[in-house]
Amino acid sequence: MAMSLGGGGDLNSEINVTPLVDVMLVLLVVFMVTAPMLNAAEVDLPEIATTMVEDPAGPVTVTITKQATLQFEGKDIKWSELKKAFANSDRLQEKRELFIAADKTLPYGYVVTAMALANQAGIAKVRLQTDATTQFDINQLDQSGLLQPGPRGKAK
Repeated sequence: MAMSLGGGGDLNSEINVTPLVDVMLVLLVVFMVTAPMLNAAEVDLPEIATTMVEDPAGPVTVTITKQATLQFEGKDIKWSELKKAFANSDRLQEKRELFIAADKTLPYGYVVTAMALANQAGIAKVRLQTDATTQFDINQLDQSGLLQPGPRGKAK
């Protein structure tokens, strides 16, 4: 009866990965905890009263009237020509920002159509212009019943 005590001389040269992963996870946690502390420098920034710098030419605007007629950069334009006008406007292609000024009584679909045409023309930012001097009466909305939840919690 022969018995082997220690094997036949084969060496196991594989690296045990488990302790390596454990050490790496501990280091990751340590760096995640200490990283926010590295930017803890307190800076007292100067306070200056400034005015907003306006573009002398003004924003690139498309206006939609109550009658759903269009004006692009102050000139009357047809809906069928709007996408081409967006693509051909040097100022708009440079700024990549369009303002839409639509009458508040205008159906939502007209505004969405103008936004979609701007998107198709590659305009990155489409903003809606509002009148900053007035605010809609929120209480009037509550009393009108338009915002009351419907059967599934949706507005009527």
